[in-house]
Amino acid sequence: MGKQGEEARQKWIDIQLHTFTNWINEQLQGNVIQDLTQDLSDGVNLIRLVEILQGRRYYGKVYDQEPTEIQKLMNVQMALDALREDGVKTVNIGSHDIVDGNEKLILGLIWCLVQRYQIACKTKIPPKKLVMAWIQSALPELKLTNFRTNWNDGIALSALLEYCQPGLCPEWRNLDPSAARENCHRAILLAERYLEVPGIISSDHLSSPHLDELSCLTYLSYFITKGAPGYRATLKKVSLLLPDCNVEDLEHSWSDGFLLAHLVEACGGSVPEIERMRFENLNDFVENVAVVLDAAADIGVGSLIGADDIADPQGEHLGTMALVAALCSIPLEQQVKYTDCYVNQQVNLDLAFTSGNEVRIEELDVQVIGSSGEIYSNEAIQLRKSRTTQGANLSLIPVEPGFLQVRIYCQGSELPASPVQLQVHTQEETRSTSRAASRAHPENRNPGATTSTSTVRTTVSPVRAPKQETGKVAQISSETEVDISHKSFAQRRLHIIKQLEAQHVNHIAQTKSHHQPQQQQQQHHQPQPHQQSPSIVQVVLPTPPPPPTPAQSSSHIPPAPPIPAVLEASAYREMPLIRSPDVGLVSFSGLSEPCSVGSIVEVVINAHGDAVSGSVYVEAVSPSGTVHPCTVRHQNNSYMATFTPQEVGLWRIGILYDGEHIRGSPFACQVFDSGLVNVYGLDVGLVGQELRFSVNTSQAGHGNLSVTVLRHGREIPLNIEEQGNSKTHQVSFIPDGAGQYKIHVLFNRMEIKGSPFVLNIADASSVSTYGENLRSASVGKTASFMVHAVGADAKDISAYVTAPSGGKFPAKIVTLDDVTFQIEWTPNEPGEHSVDVMLADQRVPDAPFACNVGAPDLVHVRNMPRRISPSKLNTDHSFENSKTLKT
Repeated sequence: MGKQGEEARQKWIDIQLHTFTNWINEQLQGNVIQDLTQDLSDGVNLIRLVEILQGRRYYGKVYDQEPTEIQKLMNVQMALDALREDGVKTVNIGSHDIVDGNEKLILGLIWCLVQRYQIACKTKIPPKKLVMAWIQSALPELKLTNFRTNWNDGIALSALLEYCQPGLCPEWRNLDPSAARENCHRAILLAERYLEVPGIISSDHLSSPHLDELSCLTYLSYFITKGAPGYRATLKKVSLLLPDCNVEDLEHSWSDGFLLAHLVEACGGSVPEIERMRFENLNDFVENVAVVLDAAADIGVGSLIGADDIADPQGEHLGTMALVAALCSIPLEQQVKYTDCYVNQQVNLDLAFTSGNEVRIEELDVQVIGSSGEIYSNEAIQLRKSRTTQGANLSLIPVEPGFLQVRIYCQGSELPASPVQLQVHTQEETRSTSRAASRAHPENRNPGATTSTSTVRTTVSPVRAPKQETGKVAQISSETEVDISHKSFAQRRLHIIKQLEAQHVNHIAQTKSHHQPQQQQQQHHQPQPHQQSPSIVQVVLPTPPPPPTPAQSSSHIPPAPPIPAVLEASAYREMPLIRSPDVGLVSFSGLSEPCSVGSIVEVVINAHGDAVSGSVYVEAVSPSGTVHPCTVRHQNNSYMATFTPQEVGLWRIGILYDGEHIRGSPFACQVFDSGLVNVYGLDVGLVGQELRFSVNTSQAGHGNLSVTVLRHGREIPLNIEEQGNSKTHQVSFIPDGAGQYKIHVLFNRMEIKGSPFVLNIADASSVSTYGENLRSASVGKTASFMVHAVGADAKDISAYVTAPSGGKFPAKIVTLDDVTFQIEWTPNEPGEHSVDVMLADQRVPDAPFACNVGAPDLVHVRNMPRRISPSKLNTDHSFENSKTLKT
């Protein structure tokens, strides 16, 4: 090892000796240890330390009065046995190592004690990984990746103080990084004075470029132990999100999954299984937690520990604390609660004014902002203002699906309850919701209620709209207002449909009982101006029909009218009966959303009045021309047919009533297969370097591709570009920190096979290399050194050795844990070797390393004095040292 490398190594060892010595003295509550290698050698202080850490006293014989060497060994062995009984792994550490003052092994033993008793970590996950996960969630703005250089300038520690005690260090963002020592000194003093965190590390050491991660971790552990400042701060953030729950700790309160489920929902997730959770035994707890962890993953928050660890009654807090902090760190804008509504459905905003504050309608205004920032005009959303007994009502009609922000102004000033957040769904989602509600038991559901200054009430009564051009959507509505706003949307829509059906049946009955057959016949050719039943009519511009395929010619489906560009049929209206007497009373709402291969496609055909007794035939034709007759079931006022597409492409569904096409038949159905989407080039990435990969959807059918990259629950900006019309998309993003990234690839809102893809991103600039054989080695003996790289895999690391003769050969990479790798190689010739270590295509810091290789077997010593008599002491003696060169 060169002189410079030896000096650097000694500096981080000195820092670790100083920190570990202070930690032991903090446990022993006194300045007992001065020299770590000497003051533990008799075993007395080591026994005291173990007793304090384990909270129990040992009654074996302790030799504390000038013990002999054998008595020292017995003392040390007693302490080591007590540690092993408590599950502490003291690998390769024997009592003689402590008695002899082996500095390296003593430091290793102290770190084992810190991990087990200070950080309190028993899981298989490395404690530094759990601590880093919590810190990254607590301080997401800083993008911390290591426990060395990230803490040198004192800014991270100052930010941690502000997290633990708001107001303690609010100016941390404005600290000068060049004043590192002053920042560290101030933060350590504040932590000791106001948070009772002992200053076991000095500001000189914390700001040193030679700071080692174990010293930094040991100091930071005082923030994360049970009852510590970071523990309390995380618990407080949970209490703010769950004000109605009694959250007492970060261990046992979470084992059954109930609190965790409520926290996930408070952070914007959905856990529909929460009402069906069981709490009878440990297996129930594990199942509950597993369900919640899946729900947390859906909003981009992963857990380093599994459901078994969280559900364990004797479990520890650190893994749960990291998970909870990650949930609490989700930005507030992602936790906004939205009010559901639907395209072309009226939304009412009821404003209640306090007495004495009269406001004119003209003084109220509304600004509707779309998800992309566009502002809709009042005419586009059909804004209406009306006076009510308690204030005013503002109504609008969303015209596009997505998220809307509704800002309400009075006399130019925004109201306190503004903005109102709306999530606008498509008409297909409206139908799906209604079908689900009709099969369930709506009387057993309790619609949620929200209270605020302005109440948002979503109504489903259709509204009369001005006449629109062909190809646009026109709405014809009833004049009757039904107050069912307290119910859920599915219940309200089902209620209205039943009313419309009842009105239609009554109208048919009245027509048959009060009019003669001649008059009825006249109505078929010359309709009377009777009152039309309420309805919503979709008017669409048809497109020319495609040429018939051979399969269509052989099908039982007769030639059909052109397929409309937007496949929406009429809903519940009486039509002029010019073909079959009841064919106009049969309708199908179409399939506007693509369907997945292998899914069960439901074709629900509505029949009204006398049409319920007719014959319905349904047939699905695949893109290749295969005809699939569908079994039709009759239920009450509807017919249901199902089929399962097994082929990608455009399917056509023919629906006939009494041998005639219903309006809009045959209907189009786009079928896709997300399993045929392929991802290429998603392999290795580095922090700060653009990462590119390709997504090919050419074989998957018609649909939309969406890609989301998440890191610790935060979405990373990305760019998607289609390469011409090839349906091959180039996705690129720039990783902003080391760690695990989750890449969700969805096709038509379905995860493709293998999604989410997990990619570990490494930071070459934060990789550290260390070890005795990094700078020196011996011929014929295996040399090894360590590489510490967060977010890297063994396949990402490569090492090559160049010998003095010019020969180059690879070194062996051995994985020790998630972030530590051992590099092994065997030199065959003496001299200076060059050792190059690469992470992906970047050299790690200080690489390539110069390693001096010696050949001890070639060194011979001659004329060494066998003995020196006392009379020749303090005189010079000599011997010969020669080296034999191999040729």
